[in-house]
Amino acid sequence: GHERYLELLPFLVNGTLDELDHARLQRHLRECADCRAALVEEQAFAECYVSTAAPVPDSAPALARLMARLDLEMPTG
Repeated sequence: GHERYLELLPFLVNGTLDELDHARLQRHLRECADCRAALVEEQAFAECYVSTAAPVPDSAPALARLMARLDLEMPTG
């Protein structure tokens, strides 16, 4: 059972944990100091990962250019 809670921590941190698992994990965290410590580590890792991630470029301008080019090259009719 304890390992299952540790596996859920990343999902809690990134906000993708379903309601039932979220409630179960919160109950477990109130009672388990080891998992609370692991949660702090997981949050620190996530914060570091997000702060060092490369920005995602906006693809809209490139897509607009591609669509315009396709419009010019595609035969009509």
